[in-house]
Amino acid sequence: MKVAYRLKEDSNHIAQVQKATLTTEQFGIEPTDGLFGSAEWWDRIASGGLPVHTLRGTITERFMGSMGDWPEIRVLSDAGEKSEWTREVNRKEQDALYRIGRSIEIDYVLQRHRSKSSAHQKEHKVVLEIRVEPDADGDSPGVYEKLLAKETAHRVLTAPILVVLDASYQLAELGRTPRVMPDDVHRVFVDACAECDRLVSGRRLPSDPEARREATMKIQELESRWKERIFAACRLIVEDQS
Repeated sequence: MKVAYRLKEDSNHIAQVQKATLTTEQFGIEPTDGLFGSAEWWDRIASGGLPVHTLRGTITERFMGSMGDWPEIRVLSDAGEKSEWTREVNRKEQDALYRIGRSIEIDYVLQRHRSKSSAHQKEHKVVLEIRVEPDADGDSPGVYEKLLAKETAHRVLTAPILVVLDASYQLAELGRTPRVMPDDVHRVFVDACAECDRLVSGRRLPSDPEARREATMKIQELESRWKERIFAACRLIVEDQS
């Protein structure tokens, strides 16, 4: 198994939860076992005072949850139970490990939300470590970028509120990595972004209200002209089985 995430290495998350716990009554984790992420807290885990639970199973789905912007997976446990988890990573490249059909192990402890929290579930599963069965392609250059490109293209086709040109900038950048998408598909996003850049320097709208309104209209017109070509390019990315 290969480590996809370790809480001990996620200093930013630990700091955010600690700050929320110490400065609010609604957010953070109840310090029943010591302050979250502190030496005392880790000692409680090491001694068994705060028991570690391990979920073992198989990844059945990889998707973007919430408003299409939160990376998640669905897992079928060895006991036959289904659950959803955030695709936690310490480095973005580790996201490529979360692939359908791979075995997964998730270590977690149970903690309580603050007493004044609006969370529906008072008990919270805090992930300590995630390990995923690697495969031959998992470490190959471009695997992460290809997965992200496919997910971005899928959102373009299924989420009408998504700004098509914004997605094109993401896909144009991802397409710079070899083998992520065919050159002719990449060219669609590059050309659309280049035309947008000519209209609005640095993608920043003018501060003058009239000039801003005029620039916005031009961008909307440009997006309308490019929309079908961008959609067609996104379909090719989504349908690519290689």
